[in-house]
Amino acid sequence: MKAVRTRLLVTSLIMALTVAGHGQERWNRTYDDGQLPNQIGSVCLSGNQYVIVSNYQDIGNGSGHATRLLDADGVELDGAMLDEPMVYLFGGASGSLHRLGSGDLALGGTITEIGAEPDGCLTLYSPDGDTLWRKRYGVPEFDNVNCIGVLPDSGFALFGTVRSGNWYDMRLIRTDANGDTMWTRRYGGPEDQQCLSGQRTLDGGYVLSGFKYFNNDHVNMYVVKTDSAGHQQWHQWYGSAWIDNPGFILQLPDSGYVLAGAQRLAAQGVLYPALYRLDKEGAVIWAEVYDQLEWGPFFTIPIHIPGEGYTIAGTMKPLGLSVGRLTKVDLDGELLWDREYRTNNQADHYFYDVKRTLDGGYIMAGTAFDSLLVSQDAWLVKVDSFGCLVPGCQVFDGLEEQMTDLGDVLEVYPNPARDQATVHIALPQGLERKNLRLALVSAEGKLVHEEAVPATATMHSLELSRYPAGLYFVHLRDGARWLAGTKLVLSPP
Repeated sequence: MKAVRTRLLVTSLIMALTVAGHGQERWNRTYDDGQLPNQIGSVCLSGNQYVIVSNYQDIGNGSGHATRLLDADGVELDGAMLDEPMVYLFGGASGSLHRLGSGDLALGGTITEIGAEPDGCLTLYSPDGDTLWRKRYGVPEFDNVNCIGVLPDSGFALFGTVRSGNWYDMRLIRTDANGDTMWTRRYGGPEDQQCLSGQRTLDGGYVLSGFKYFNNDHVNMYVVKTDSAGHQQWHQWYGSAWIDNPGFILQLPDSGYVLAGAQRLAAQGVLYPALYRLDKEGAVIWAEVYDQLEWGPFFTIPIHIPGEGYTIAGTMKPLGLSVGRLTKVDLDGELLWDREYRTNNQADHYFYDVKRTLDGGYIMAGTAFDSLLVSQDAWLVKVDSFGCLVPGCQVFDGLEEQMTDLGDVLEVYPNPARDQATVHIALPQGLERKNLRLALVSAEGKLVHEEAVPATATMHSLELSRYPAGLYFVHLRDGARWLAGTKLVLSPP
């Protein structure tokens, strides 16, 4: 079915917070194209810009997909909407979108026509969003593509799932540069096993990860390793004796792996984020279940930062509400920090991908309702290397939560200021507040001053005469919650 391409005319950017400072951009944005849910499965970098392909749905009109080139602040530079009536196209999971050396975009995903079973597909877009070609890899029953790899010969490895009868198998498809199938392999048994991530390995083979059912009563993270022709070399599963979550895998320079997911500590327990360090044969070197954190899964391919550790995105569920999560651990799996992101305080949020950015920060992609709860939109969050939306959040001991849906509740005037400034605080009625504190943080991320603020205060005076001229950030927090932040410029005497 031919796609109709139009310029993006209906795009709503609802910005919860945008802060740029000290070389790293930080922002939280949603992108709305349709009346029904929109989402981003994956994001990729184009220099210091970003490329996304989001899917959208409209009542009675099927769905479409929007390609966007965004600047460093998440503002659209160019884009295209492609409407395909009666066709539903969904991008895959973490790692499903890649920018090629030519500038073209390769997207793995799933396509469904009304009355038909879903098919896995690979779509190639030009840099300005035109569809160059699309290949479908279907069987009579369900199949999909959740992750793709770009190979040295410009071909592709497609990682996904296929159903036959009552069972699901993992599937690996090797294609040429035009997306034409060279070979297909399936990995499974008498029960379900599904693939959500994979990559080409250093020895020229492939590794796939996802989950596997056992005895129809429990689920574990599952990994399959193959040779260069896709023939299975080993497989292994990881987790509890109960129903765990899928695993997302990354190979490391020593040929071992790190596997991110979630598992239970009891049959009726919740899912806690989990991380496994494996050797090249899949044996466990160490494993961590982070039951000290809010429950909810890791749900992206991990990022390895040499000499530092691993960063993973996913979801946490404080008080039952799903919100975005970004977590960093050291090379031994010890927790460094765990951050929370949201656009509102009432509807669920999900991250499906995370990439490290050229400035050392991170960008996360997924879906969330806008701050006015009008629609479920595609969602991007850009943070610094500490996971902060406002510079300096890492300087506060015990900070557990960042509220990102309060809007402009903090105003400083005059700004620029010299000896003294007044802070106007406009927290919404009904927001619990116990231990309000104002903090002044330098552009280098150092805490230079902090003081208590009465819980009912709407104005507060800051004495600034002892501090040198420069850029600062004023933070408002309530115990372990960061509530708001804004810039403050101090003028020379």
